[in-house]
Amino acid sequence: MIPGNLFTAACFGSPLPFFQWMVNIWKSSLQQAVQFRKDAILLLVLGIGLILLGARQFVPALYLLGDGEILGATQQTRSESAGSLAQLIADETSALSLRETATGWSDLGQALMQQAAAHGAPPALVHEARQALITSLALAPAEPYVWTRLAIADQLLDIPTDRKVADWRMAYMTGPNELSLQALRMQLAIPLWPDLSNDDHEAVFADILGGWRKDPNSVLSAARDTFSTNIIRAALVRDIPELVKFDRLLRDRAKK
Repeated sequence: MIPGNLFTAACFGSPLPFFQWMVNIWKSSLQQAVQFRKDAILLLVLGIGLILLGARQFVPALYLLGDGEILGATQQTRSESAGSLAQLIADETSALSLRETATGWSDLGQALMQQAAAHGAPPALVHEARQALITSLALAPAEPYVWTRLAIADQLLDIPTDRKVADWRMAYMTGPNELSLQALRMQLAIPLWPDLSNDDHEAVFADILGGWRKDPNSVLSAARDTFSTNIIRAALVRDIPELVKFDRLLRDRAKK
C-alpha cells in the first residue's frame, strides 16, 4: 500500500519521493528473490546429499521387494519351494553386494540353512550358511537367534566339539530369557552334555523348565532315548508335579 503522504506528493507536488519509494520496494523485492533462490539451491543441494547418503540403504531393499513372505517363512523355519528359496538367496546376495548388514547376512544364512535342509544338509551348503551367520555376528554379536542358528549349523558339521560348545554357550548367554529359543537350545545342548560345564548344565536345566512351561510337547519330543530323558527328568525333579506330568505323557506316547 502506498503511504498517504507519498500519494499526495505524487498527485499534487513533486513525484520524486514517490519514485524513490518505488525503487526501494523493487530493491527489497529483488533482495528477497535472490535470498529465496539461494535458500532453494541450498535445500536442493542438501536434498541431493541426503538422497546420495540414503541410496546405499534404499537400493538393497529394492532387491527384496516381494520376498517378505518368503523371508518370514525361513525365519520361522517353515518349508518353502526350492524356487522361492533360490530367488530369496539370489536377492539377498545382490543386496549384500551393495551394502552389508548384520540382518542381511543372518537372513541369507537362514535361507541357506533352509535350502540345505531340503537337500539332506550337504556339508558344503551348511558351511556356506554357517559362514554367512558368522559374518552377521561379526557385525552384531549380541543376537541370540543368530547364535542359535549357528549352533544348529555346528551340529550338522564335523567341527571341533569345543567350537560347538562355545557357539551354544553364546546362544544362551545372549538370550537366556528368550522363551522361544529355550526348547531348541535344550535340544542342541543334549548331544554336548558330557563336554558342558556345571554352569552349562544349570543353564540347560533352566531352558528345559522354561521350555516345558511354554510348550511341553517341544520338551517331550527331545526325550528320544534314555540319556536325554534322564536329563529332562533331572531338570523337572525340581517341580515334582511337572515331573509326574512328564512321565505320564511319556507313557502315553509309548502306547501309541
